[in-house]
Amino acid sequence: MPVTVSSEPNKRMGYRAGEEKDLENIMTVIHDAQRTMGEAGLDQWQDGYPSEEVILGDIRKGESRIWEEEGKILGTAMLSFRGESDYDRIYDGEWKLGDVSYATIHRIAVLSADRRRGTAGKLLKAMEEEIRKNGFSVIRMDTHRDNVPMRTWLGSHGFLHCGTIFLGRTEEMRLAFEKSLSSEK
Repeated sequence: MPVTVSSEPNKRMGYRAGEEKDLENIMTVIHDAQRTMGEAGLDQWQDGYPSEEVILGDIRKGESRIWEEEGKILGTAMLSFRGESDYDRIYDGEWKLGDVSYATIHRIAVLSADRRRGTAGKLLKAMEEEIRKNGFSVIRMDTHRDNVPMRTWLGSHGFLHCGTIFLGRTEEMRLAFEKSLSSEK
């Protein structure tokens, strides 16, 4: 059972679970990411995904995570401990760590004004701590093949490219990445 993530009411900075009251601010981050990707010519998230309904679903399942500073949500992600059916089949490679239990991170986004300030790294580090506390030591993620900034970010944070997966919702190809937390502290 995942650890409940919470924050103190007066906390000015940090990591916590997203709540329904945060939906509008989370969507601000998502819309900003969609706009930024579109301006960069990237086809990812240009079809309205992730929608408000998807993000609300993450919140209601207890899988929404946010990073906030001074009461402002700067970053968001989905963290799941349920596994990912889209990851059951991998092509043009293999999961480096084999058939293991893993946590999945999806829909990670940071306000464009806060990129290159380490916000995404802080969010990832906090999720990694939560993942370890829940007894997992492997993270899996995927991204659009043309999302070079995300691919670069994943590599710089210890993720290894493992192969290709296909999204069940659209049959789109995605590059699959994996990271072991067992050797980190």
